[in-house]
This record gives sequence, C-alpha cells and structure tokens, in this order.
Amino acid sequence: MTTTTPGSARFLFWNLYTSGKERLDGDDRRWRQQMTVLQENPATVIGLTECWRWDADDHQLFREAQDTLDMRGELYLSKTGCHQAILWHPDVEVVDTRAQPHELAEWHGYATALLRLPDWSTAVRVVVTHLFPFGVLKKYTEADLLRPLADPRTGVPTVMMMDGNTVPPGDDEPDWSVLPDHQWANHMLPGEHTADRTPLQTLTTSPTGTVLLVDVGAHQGNRDATAGYYDPDDPERRIDLAYVTPPLADRLHSYTVIRDHRFLPQRNESGTVTRPGASDHAALAFQVRNH
Repeated sequence: MTTTTPGSARFLFWNLYTSGKERLDGDDRRWRQQMTVLQENPATVIGLTECWRWDADDHQLFREAQDTLDMRGELYLSKTGCHQAILWHPDVEVVDTRAQPHELAEWHGYATALLRLPDWSTAVRVVVTHLFPFGVLKKYTEADLLRPLADPRTGVPTVMMMDGNTVPPGDDEPDWSVLPDHQWANHMLPGEHTADRTPLQTLTTSPTGTVLLVDVGAHQGNRDATAGYYDPDDPERRIDLAYVTPPLADRLHSYTVIRDHRFLPQRNESGTVTRPGASDHAALAFQVRNH
C-alpha cells in the first residue's frame, strides 16, 4: 500500500471511464477494480472525472465511494452528465466549494474546493476539470476560462488536476496511426498532422513568459503516458495532468503514474474482451510538502 510521507499531502487524480454506468447496470467489475486501486493508494485529496451516474438514486455511487474510501467530498454535476468529484480526508477542513455554472461551461466544466489541509499554514484551492474530447478549438476557450484560477495576484496556492485531452508542451508526439482516420482531427488543427498543444500552453504560461502553472509530471521528470496502457487501441500519451502554482513547485515530490497490471483488460483467444480493465486511463498521484 502506498502511504503519504509525513509532513506532506498526497493528491491523486483519475478518470473513471464508464464504471458508474456499468455499476448501475449490474456490472460492478470495473468499479471493484477502481475501489481497490484507490484503497491501495490513499490520498489526502482525490480528484475524479467521468463520474457517470453518480447522482442517480440520491447520489448512491457518490455515497458508496465516500464510505468505501473513508473520505468526504463534493459531487459536481456536469451538464453533459459526465460529472466530477473532489474527495478529501476527514481531517481536511472545507472552506468553500464551487462549480463552473453550466451556462459558462463549454462542455464538462470544472470544479473547485478551497481546503485547509492538516499542518498547512494556508488553504489550498483544488481544481478538477475535463477538457473537450472531440476537437481542439473548444479547448482554447476552456483554457481561457480556467486561467483566472491561476492568477498569481491572488496568492492562493492552487492544485489543478485534469483529463486535458491534450498532449502537453514538451512531450513526444504520439503514434496516431492506431486511431481511425476520423479521430485524428480531435487532436490537431485543420491542415496539421501533429498534436495541437496550444490550450495547455496558454493555460500555463502568459504571453510575457510568466509561468502561471507548473506541470507536475514534467517538473518531476516523469512524462509517463496515462492513456494507452489499459486501452491498446488508444495512442500512448500523457493527457491526465496535474499542475501547481509556482510557489508549490519546490515542495513537490514522489510523482507517479499508477499502472496496475492486475487490472489490464482480459481477452480470449479471438481478442474479445472478457473482463474490462480498470479504466481507459491510468491514475496519477503526487505529494506536496506542507512547507
């Protein structure tokens, strides 16, 4: 079991794919795998995307996740039904929680929680978001709407975790050949043949060169792919991302991408999936020292 280093807070992010839909339709295999991974990798704060149907039956799945993980949290309802959640350890004090208003959200939107973590001198803002998956231009606006949360003038330490559906600046170009032709344009500008990285560039760095958000994985020298491990039909690339405001960067340590071989999809001799994998994305986790 992974543990949090004394004097640190541990953050974890995961895109849960379709487990919520399957769980309420009577197939709990993926759900049980996910709960095992999360229980074996306890965190101070967990950010989750694709919490499909977590609001059904009086938030049944949301309440079940909290009870299983012994955490508290907030479920943020997306207008697309692809909800997001932020969970926190019971010792965390909640100052404020907010969700992007539906009328301002381009697609799934974003969620925020201002939290007082044990032994931290100031509250930290946690942001969870899930950028548009079907093209690049809508993500430009999503980045513009997220960027005020990284305003250095506020002095609020911020941790932003996301399924960015975008290859970040500095990462290798993925092998797009595994995708069908009609999906290439989800990742590229018209007329281009390489990933458009502009949304993450404009989110994290101002035109003056001021760094607004630090890429945690890149800062820690770990650009391991989060997509493509559980799903071989998806190009390997790092699209699940964590960022922190610059004052937190020097306090970062132990970033990892959680790839659990126990929960890869199982296939029969003909290639048919007989047991789903834990998700189509790997989780990521990292620690931030208290001071």
